[in-house]
Amino acid sequence: MRLLFLGEGRTDVGDEDHPANGGPYPEHWRVVGAVVPVLVRKRLEAVVRRTLPFATCSRLFAHVHRGGFRRKVRLSVVRADRERFDAVVAVMDNDREPGHQRLKLLRAGREDARLQDEAPIPCAVGVAVEAIEAWLLDPVAAGNGLGLESAPAQPKSPESLAGRPGEANHPKTVFLGWLAQAPRDRFRGITEAMAAVAEATDAADIEGRCPRGFKPFADDVRGELGPLWEERATT
Repeated sequence: MRLLFLGEGRTDVGDEDHPANGGPYPEHWRVVGAVVPVLVRKRLEAVVRRTLPFATCSRLFAHVHRGGFRRKVRLSVVRADRERFDAVVAVMDNDREPGHQRLKLLRAGREDARLQDEAPIPCAVGVAVEAIEAWLLDPVAAGNGLGLESAPAQPKSPESLAGRPGEANHPKTVFLGWLAQAPRDRFRGITEAMAAVAEATDAADIEGRCPRGFKPFADDVRGELGPLWEERATT
């Protein structure tokens, strides 16, 4: 199964697998180890109770302005359908945006694609509150995934960490503090470290810790991709 992941950075969706000039995608596909692909796979495997490998291709939102996210999702879904992807997953950080505006933009882009295409491919969308690292702030999973000698201190509700990037009460700052305690040279970079924690995390537990961000995303993944996953699992 071929999934196209859209996100704001490589730590979220993995390395870009398409040519920088926007040309045709390569014929070979590799699994991208990153937070969002890992969590999507784990959530879907919980639905069908079996492993189903999929190939992924990531594409970054980069520095598109807020109003451009709607258009970006629409164009990406339409193009992915044309290029025979099976589904699209789009995730971004909330970054202290009030009123779920970013999630509304992503959903509007999906609906625009459906109005443009009579039979579009599934598209799951989500917004992490306030950043994707909040989904990984489980001391036990982080201790196991990062290889820590002891589990780090339990933070307050991950979605209440609403500081600016770089401040102590920002999810990324907390996660980087945990990563600094990991054995030296255990990971080649933060993307790999975040994916390791995602692998060690129970996706259902994240829904409880992050009800405003991950829970709606997980529900969307089940609703949009679940039927496709179940269909593939039985073939």
